[in-house]
Amino acid sequence: MLDTSILDKKTKKQKVKAAKSKKVDGTCTIKERLEGIIKSISDSIILVDDNLNVVCANPVAKKLFGKDLIGKKYQRIYKGITKGSKQFIVKQCFEDGKGHEFEKEIKDQKGKQRTFWGVASVAARYKGGVPKMVVLFLRDITERKIAVDQIRELNQQIEFILGSTKTGLDILDSDFNIMYIDPEWKKLYGEPRGKKCYQYFMGRKSMCPSCGIPAAFKTKKPFVTEQFLAKERRFIQVTTIPFKNSKGEWLFAEVNVDITERKKIEEALKKSRQSFRNIVGMTEEAIIITDIEGIVRFLNPSAEVLFHTKAGQLLGKPFTLPVAEGESAEIDIIRKDGNKGIGDMRVVSTEWEKSKAYLITVRDITERKKAEEEIRERNKELERFHKLTVGREIKMIELKKKIKQLEKNIEQ
Repeated sequence: MLDTSILDKKTKKQKVKAAKSKKVDGTCTIKERLEGIIKSISDSIILVDDNLNVVCANPVAKKLFGKDLIGKKYQRIYKGITKGSKQFIVKQCFEDGKGHEFEKEIKDQKGKQRTFWGVASVAARYKGGVPKMVVLFLRDITERKIAVDQIRELNQQIEFILGSTKTGLDILDSDFNIMYIDPEWKKLYGEPRGKKCYQYFMGRKSMCPSCGIPAAFKTKKPFVTEQFLAKERRFIQVTTIPFKNSKGEWLFAEVNVDITERKKIEEALKKSRQSFRNIVGMTEEAIIITDIEGIVRFLNPSAEVLFHTKAGQLLGKPFTLPVAEGESAEIDIIRKDGNKGIGDMRVVSTEWEKSKAYLITVRDITERKKAEEEIRERNKELERFHKLTVGREIKMIELKKKIKQLEKNIEQ
């Protein structure tokens, strides 16, 4: 009789062997797939076993740390590594079984210092849960760090320039909420969170009357206004620039330039102009200012009287009389009494409202001309009298000579 127990044992052994064979084949397939995935990743991927040996690495990691990376101790793949540094984060992973994230400067195989952001986590465990393999993911962020540092430095420079020139920068949304405020203003006005711009800067309950946001939003172009900051006691020119963010929402950048000194100069100029107008308003000379095209830009009350017109009728109109810079001319005028007179017109170059202009003065010289004519007539009379007087004296001398000669003849 056949002993079936022996057959059963043999069958079981074959099944176990077949199962092991399938498991081995399956494991190889998984490994191949895993290696394929690892190779396709553009960042460095390194697999480390519980002996801290590198068992797998993708081409990126090999290019960075050397082609002979496999089989090396994990801690020996870096140049200039020191114990206790964060490169040993993998060892910590094996010890606590947790994932860890870090950022560290590491030297590549050429000795070049580079900055990496890394994540280490358990990739496989033994049946008891003890870590069997750790995967290290490394992303080279050197260029990004350089860019971030450059941006940070640029921001510091911009903030310094804004602060030293008293130029403020803020970004607002269409509801006047403050999205950004430069650090210098934040120091002065405090935290803007939850405040509208008109509350934050002006202490108002509603939009400022001269706010540029509505106009900038309507035209989709920069709009310039002026504001007075009561807290700082200074004037600013606000250039409101509309733009869209990545979500397509309209935002408004406000560049606020200090114009306090300019306003002071403008006020001084305004007072100077008023003083000028007061002075020329009291003079009896007619004063007219034209641009280089001969268009009247200003005339004083005496000019209105002299030309029998009002300023509004001449301003913006061509000055009809010929203008020659540096010369004087006599012109016919109508005097206050309606009679004809003579005017002396002089022209000099000047500046009016920051542009080249001509200053024309006309003086009534009618009385002077009359006086000059009278003097000329008197001189003529004197000349005639002189001629008569001198002629009589000569005749008297000749007569005396003749008398003396007659006396001599009689005595003889």
